[in-house]
Amino acid sequence: MKNLRINLLLIVALLVTAATVSAFSLVNRKAPIAKPRLTSTWTFVGTTGQILTASEWEKRSPGGSECGEIGDLPCSISVEADDETALAAYFVGKSEQNILDMSPSRRP
Repeated sequence: MKNLRINLLLIVALLVTAATVSAFSLVNRKAPIAKPRLTSTWTFVGTTGQILTASEWEKRSPGGSECGEIGDLPCSISVEADDETALAAYFVGKSEQNILDMSPSRRP
């Protein structure tokens, strides 16, 4: 009888210890840090009909003289695309009007 009581106390102590360790681990677990999204500015250097062609865009900031308020071509866009391949992937499913809507300035 005495051995049974000791065994039960050891099992209870073990369970309490395991529950405490588990609870402490859950409380101290940190949330993953969100990776910042990096955008790049792409300036359009092509002509009419080439708006969705990634090779007609250059990764650079636009100059004041090449952008205006009136025109049929986009000036620049800022998107999450670090290279030409990523820009081409970004254009998939987009229309020229979608890209024009993203560019507040226009090129003549």
